[in-house]
Amino acid sequence: GLLALAAVQVRALHAIGTKTANDIIAFQETLRDRGLVASITSTAGNEPPLVPGLVNSPEPVQKLPLSDALRSALAQADLPTVGAVASLTRSELLGIAGIGRKKLADVVEALHEFGARTNEASGSAEGVHTLDRIWELASRPLSDGQRVAVERSIGITGEPEPQGQIADDLKKSQPQISIDVSKGLERLDVAALADLTMAFDAVIDGFGGIVRLDEIGQRFESEWPAGVVTGQGIVRLLVRATPGRAQIFEVDGAEQPLVGRPIFDRDTVKAFAAEVVRLAGQWPPVEPDTARRTLAGLLPHFDGDPLALGVRICEDVEIAETGHLFIGPIDPKHSIDFVIDQTREAIALDDLAARVRRIFGPNTPYPDPDHLLEILHDLDCRVQGTLVLPGRAGSIVAAPALAADELPATFAAERSPELVVRDMLKKAAGSRGFRMLVTPPEKHAEIGRSVASALAGTWLSFDDAFFAEHAADMKSLERAERFVAQREALTEAAERTLFDLLEQHGRPGNVIVLGDTSLFGLCEALDLPRRLYDETLSGSRGFWILVVPGVIHNRQPRFNEGPAMWHLEGATLPLLNPLPD
Repeated sequence: GLLALAAVQVRALHAIGTKTANDIIAFQETLRDRGLVASITSTAGNEPPLVPGLVNSPEPVQKLPLSDALRSALAQADLPTVGAVASLTRSELLGIAGIGRKKLADVVEALHEFGARTNEASGSAEGVHTLDRIWELASRPLSDGQRVAVERSIGITGEPEPQGQIADDLKKSQPQISIDVSKGLERLDVAALADLTMAFDAVIDGFGGIVRLDEIGQRFESEWPAGVVTGQGIVRLLVRATPGRAQIFEVDGAEQPLVGRPIFDRDTVKAFAAEVVRLAGQWPPVEPDTARRTLAGLLPHFDGDPLALGVRICEDVEIAETGHLFIGPIDPKHSIDFVIDQTREAIALDDLAARVRRIFGPNTPYPDPDHLLEILHDLDCRVQGTLVLPGRAGSIVAAPALAADELPATFAAERSPELVVRDMLKKAAGSRGFRMLVTPPEKHAEIGRSVASALAGTWLSFDDAFFAEHAADMKSLERAERFVAQREALTEAAERTLFDLLEQHGRPGNVIVLGDTSLFGLCEALDLPRRLYDETLSGSRGFWILVVPGVIHNRQPRFNEGPAMWHLEGATLPLLNPLPD
């Protein structure tokens, strides 16, 4: 069954972390490269039989407590015994002519009643095995008027209805319907919902505390077959009947209502969904770790993978095999460029098409041969026989330059922005901590050194330190740069360099300017600013100024005008020119 899982399904598994998910996906790719494919039936057995304890029962189907018409329908479907019916899955039973959701629930209840009578299956005469039966038991203390009002107002058998409409249909006043709903919920037999409540807690916590209403509804219907009562309806009932357990709300960007623990308020989830859509709409796509950190900051109490959550709740957003968020369909020029850049080596034409569709999905548009050659030419690639060779300059499609934000209001004084930044840094250097300066890439080296000079601080070149420390490993690191699966070695090398610099120069009272940080991007180490902030927060490492190349666009620092970076409001400043002494 492992090969049958798509990358997005692997990443959505709540019980595993990001690294484990990446390892599984890499292992899948290795197996596929060796010619192994998923069995067609590998996932077909996931749906259990209706009543496993009765699958061997030889008793005739006529012994089931069902209507004559329903027993006849089962017999005509070549299901002569109780065991034949019990061994069906829910989907198989619904596939029989004349069997709908209501009759499916009747069949399941009949099977359990038969099993209880004959001691062939676990069960009881009470027969709480379908959502319809559970609702019937829970609503027994209610009057007919209260039961109807609760059913329709909450939406137990369909969508919730306005109380005014219910009042008009029942020839009652709206206040009377409101009273019926309130009294009905008070009289509800909550004990009959105990199993559902436990399942509700397990499912919502398994999803990290927030889940789509239709997802949890489907889980309920797979456990307790539904007739007239729906899984979503029962979830709505549980939320209303057990205040404080969860809430249901809708947000822009999410096609389905969401069910969340009280800690996830609507406004926060709305901001999260909007950010998911914003990140997914960018091209080139935002690096997965960067997107994950950005989204995790918006939902700090969510302990699952925020990328998987974003894909679940935002229907238009997809996740590539590489973990990048995107909104399809993708222009073939972009998808082909992305795959070539990820591969960074010669690739067969057939493999190129297969990888594009594997990474972005089987429905990703792909050009005809003539158009493909035109695209490859535009990407500075050469075709030799059946091989595509990346151009020396790389295959990155030039994106329009990002417009830098207006300078902060505090800069709009009579003095130049450079003097304002210099004085702000001098004042901050007398305390402790961290500041990050975002500089134009073409002036990055010059500006970094000017900052150290203006503050009489210690200048450190990250690039120089990296190459000095890892000179003996340069061949293996160059190989890691060419192969996606090995780039983690580059990231770890960059982390070691940063922590070695902290160990060597981090002392109370020291002022350190760390620049020449262009390797952050090559090493996929854009998390290092956050790591540096964490290490300098106590003040025991002195005052550190990190200088990075990029631009601040829409209040978000973009490394080399590309991927978004972690940043701290108030501690991140733009600096467009060198500082005066």
